Amino acid sequence: MADTRATLIFVYGTLKTGLCNYAVYVQPAIEQGRAAFVGAARSTNDEFHMMLNDEGFFPCLYRVPKGEGDRVAGEVFSVDDDTIAALDAFERVDDRFYVRDVLDVDLVDGKRKGETVTCQVYLMPVYDDLARLERITNYTAAMNTQFARAMTTPHSELVESILAKMKERQKTAQ
Repeated sequence: MADTRATLIFVYGTLKTGLCNYAVYVQPAIEQGRAAFVGAARSTNDEFHMMLNDEGFFPCLYRVPKGEGDRVAGEVFSVDDDTIAALDAFERVDDRFYVRDVLDVDLVDGKRKGETVTCQVYLMPVYDDLARLERITNYTAAMNTQFARAMTTPHSELVESILAKMKERQKTAQ
């Protein structure tokens, strides 16, 4: 089967390696050959505010004019179309909770260290109350622990449905 991991995605929150949603959404895609870790990265431009939601302890990222924001830390994965569809569902793109956009990042480790790459990223639409939230530049494991305590069980039906569709497509492609 041809490698269909054509899309680079920049993750900056609970989907990062070792954090709670990585094991639910990213790791299964890696295990099925549908995603691969590219490296740690930082946004190239200082045009983002990353805010920590104080109720759910999850980060939200939104774009501001260049020079008015921060360079934010995250990770880059190469993913296939099924994984993008799963992440879109998780990030509630259809509900416009997050929107998928593009940004340039500098890879700071891995085989491609020093490269600048263009990635997809999930951004929060700008809401007036975002400014009241705590501004951060890196979502940490400690923040993720608070998120894991605050969240309910992942939408297991959604995950099972996505995995079933991925397996069915894989069988069809063979």
